[in-house]
Amino acid sequence: MHYAFKSFFRRVKEKAKKLGYPRYKSRNRMRSFDCPAGGFTIREAGDRWALRIKGLEPFIVKSIPEGKIKEIRVVKTAKRIAIHFAVEKEIEVTPSDAPFVRIDLGIESLITLSNGKKVHSRRRKLDRQKERQRKLRVNARKGCKQKANTKWSNSYKKALKLHSKECQAVKERELGFMHILTSAIVSKYPNLIIEDLRITNMVKNKNLARSILEQSWGTFKKLLEYKAVSASGHVITVSPRNTRRTCSDCGSCTLPVPCVVAFCIHLTYSLSTLRG
Repeated sequence: MHYAFKSFFRRVKEKAKKLGYPRYKSRNRMRSFDCPAGGFTIREAGDRWALRIKGLEPFIVKSIPEGKIKEIRVVKTAKRIAIHFAVEKEIEVTPSDAPFVRIDLGIESLITLSNGKKVHSRRRKLDRQKERQRKLRVNARKGCKQKANTKWSNSYKKALKLHSKECQAVKERELGFMHILTSAIVSKYPNLIIEDLRITNMVKNKNLARSILEQSWGTFKKLLEYKAVSASGHVITVSPRNTRRTCSDCGSCTLPVPCVVAFCIHLTYSLSTLRG
């Protein structure tokens, strides 16, 4: 704080355009920091590994990734302290000759493959999360008999911590399901074609926004792309326009030439009847 005020008064004397007033920095403002190579050491500790950073107690991790560690990130979450490794590793990739399989994203069915296989959509179990949220309500009405917490009291902080843990549990549960699903798909079908959906525009529909966000299409696509590369495959994104059009005559997903001709003849006959 001393250096912040010292720099502020220096800029005042220099009549700088931006003075840069010192601001209050909460203890929860920064929840992660990066440590480049050379700022940490890793050594074996039995069947685990001890990660030591200067000024901090050593972290015990179960395993470390293969390759050259370029950087690590320490992230403090509600449930634990996570260590992220940035690793440089060479991977030999040989193109796969497997046929391309199309994936259609939806709400009733999370994904529908071109071979007819489907994965049903999921609904998030938010009962416990809603219960934790109710305990965070502050009693602002006078004479209310319902007991509630005072803002930033000890009981409020405890309820906030439990709510944060439940939110993280929901997020990790959904991410784990996506990892299992994408790994199973890539192992069977390395070459994939997926729709390039504009999710930010689709969630503007207030009636479908929650159902769309529950499916996590963006996370599914991101995991699928990098896992397909490691499986010697490739993911191609296509425009979602007309990907779900079906023929009213034969029910085919793609309009064949005879059906198009029959439709044009029927339309011409209808227009001539109306004119006559």
